Amino acid sequence: MIKIWNLLAIAVISLSSSSGYAQEHIVKMVSDDMGRPAFVPDDLLIQPGDVIVWVNADSEELHNIVADPFGTPRGSELFESPLIDPSGKWSHKFTQLGTYHYHCHPHSEEGMLARIVVGRESLQHELRTETGSGHKHHH
Repeated sequence: MIKIWNLLAIAVISLSSSSGYAQEHIVKMVSDDMGRPAFVPDDLLIQPGDVIVWVNADSEELHNIVADPFGTPRGSELFESPLIDPSGKWSHKFTQLGTYHYHCHPHSEEGMLARIVVGRESLQHELRTETGSGHKHHH
């Protein structure tokens, strides 16, 4: 009887730990029908440990990904990619809960903005308030 309970316990532990795999999500950087640069999708819900892979699907433009210094959770890593050539890609793993606003630095004035929510949205007091951005802005 004890062997059956031990085997059952091992099976339950195995099943519960196998459901926690990180996922990979693709975000494309494109120009829409009007020629405006955009992230697709521009609003994404993921789980801690998931990875976002940004793919430059724009045949002519260079793009990058820059975390907004006032639009990310306190204590999270500010991420910034180099400029990405057409067909190039860049990835980042998100481990901390909260809302991450980001943009393409060369095209932010044209509205190339997006948001990722990891697990749940940040409350206002959970967002950064530092004045320094900490970004290099590769452009």
